[in-house]
Amino acid sequence: MNSVIIRYSEIGLKSDFVRKEFEKKLVQNLKNMLKKTNTSFDKILRFRSRIIILTKNPEKVLKISLKTFGVENASVSRIINNDLEEIKKECVKILKNFKQVKNNLRKTTFRITTQRINKNYSLTSMEVNNKIGEHVLKNFKNLKVNLLKPDINLGVEILKEKALLFFTKIKGVGGLPVGTQGKVLCLIQNNEKASLKNSLISALIMMRRGCSPDLVSFNKKFDLMFLKEYYPEKINYFLTKKNEIRKLAENYEALITGETIKNVKEWKEFDKKMFVLRPLTVIPRERFEKILLLKN
Repeated sequence: MNSVIIRYSEIGLKSDFVRKEFEKKLVQNLKNMLKKTNTSFDKILRFRSRIIILTKNPEKVLKISLKTFGVENASVSRIINNDLEEIKKECVKILKNFKQVKNNLRKTTFRITTQRINKNYSLTSMEVNNKIGEHVLKNFKNLKVNLLKPDINLGVEILKEKALLFFTKIKGVGGLPVGTQGKVLCLIQNNEKASLKNSLISALIMMRRGCSPDLVSFNKKFDLMFLKEYYPEKINYFLTKKNEIRKLAENYEALITGETIKNVKEWKEFDKKMFVLRPLTVIPRERFEKILLLKN
């Protein structure tokens, strides 16, 4: 495999102009995430509804990409020309290296699942499935077609000039790319009103909505733990006094706190003077932990 397919979801709902701008931002965020983790890649290609990262280290690139906001799911893949004969040959090559096929221990089932991103391709998805499947059966005596519960599901995505071959789609954190919405100020604290983890999760939730967060604490800075893994740029972290936070918050779209529904009164005194958002009063933290891949 020589590439990673990046797929988005919410970005695709935008108008053409906005979608292109969001795609560019997602590409930039991916580059920043890969560079800050010293993960090598050769090039990033942008197609409609797909972003392809060319790399000699696809597994590591995949891991970093899945924690980049805006990525709905991703796959380690092989990128080739979309000529049908080339696709058929590459499918056979890939299957030869698949453990179950290589060992030839028992009858193994498979299916081909084609999606034409390029709707002007000369064949329908079903026709591509049939032609590739027929070629595979001629080359492997121990393979059998099973469309419902195959041992191997070989995906084929056909773009304008290229085709992508892959086995699995792995879910990412989704949402919108960081930097496509406004700037927010996230209060990081660790007390009975809002725990450190709740504060960090609240910041991540706003990042998932495309906001760019700056952080603030009273008196001392805290360990940002897992937050750094998701942020594509340098984090601005300030110290201030409680009675000065309103002035600082004037430069942002909103102040974000880690309060839950049990202690929502903490910042009620400021609600009429600045815009305060409390993400964890809407949906329990555990749900976001699952979305953000903090829990399996």
